[in-house]
Amino acid sequence: MTAHVEPLGYWSEKIVVVTGATGALGQAVTTQLAQAMHTQQGSGAVIAVSRLRSGLELLDDAVRTSLTPNGTSETDSRVILAPVSVSDPKQLVGFAGGLAQRVHHIDMIVHCAWQQLPLQPLTDVSAKQWDSMWQVNVRGTLLLLQALHPFLKQSSAPTVVVPMRAHDESSDSSPTPPTPPTPPTSPNPPTNPTPPTSPPINPATVRIHRPLVRSYYGADAIAHAALTAGLSVYRREFPALTVHQVDLPAMASRARGVTHPGTVQQASSPDSVARALLQWVTANPAATEHGQSGS
Repeated sequence: MTAHVEPLGYWSEKIVVVTGATGALGQAVTTQLAQAMHTQQGSGAVIAVSRLRSGLELLDDAVRTSLTPNGTSETDSRVILAPVSVSDPKQLVGFAGGLAQRVHHIDMIVHCAWQQLPLQPLTDVSAKQWDSMWQVNVRGTLLLLQALHPFLKQSSAPTVVVPMRAHDESSDSSPTPPTPPTPPTSPNPPTNPTPPTSPPINPATVRIHRPLVRSYYGADAIAHAALTAGLSVYRREFPALTVHQVDLPAMASRARGVTHPGTVQQASSPDSVARALLQWVTANPAATEHGQSGS
């Protein structure tokens, strides 16, 4: 397999917003972007967004340390901290207003703010879980794009990257969704032929690390469908935009310990997932949905 070669200086001048920056994936993405920008010695910057101010400060310290062994407050981390909740419209408006004082444009949003519910049937999802998931995963994503649209329009190559978290069904030891009961067979079954099923997504292009057809289950399936529809509409209204929806490999994190008990040890590290995600973006300039070329 041919190794991925990152375009020379790809990140050097990029202005990248990373949401969910204090989560496992967001931290890894932010750190790796800052390291690339530091190495390439351009004017690029990472805008780290999270509702957890203390977590952002710890992230900034960790990034500085990763750039220089004796990283201090004088070390240029290339990270701009933005304590903002993507589910709060007022905070997003304030964020955009403050951002205008720092940058003229945004080249890319890597949207890592995503709440995954435990693996459970749709009928078991509580109203509180519904509200929380919808506020962050769907409403929050679209509000974020709305707030940052003026900045994306100023970029020569505006890009939105949405790492998707699906439930694993084959190569991981994730819980298997309960199989619905088979309805009783009619004594006189209909003679109409069974309609053909849609071909599966090409596994070789879906999974970053290893082939696996992805599947969304329960409430996640609804959030995923709604977000995909919203991104599709936004892309039609803003043709210059490139959108990448990339299904992630199973990632070891505290959240996975809750949603997929007993599977963390078999999962990939956040660093390796972030590295593969960023390599995917640099190697695939055209818009994609789950690793497949978009129109």
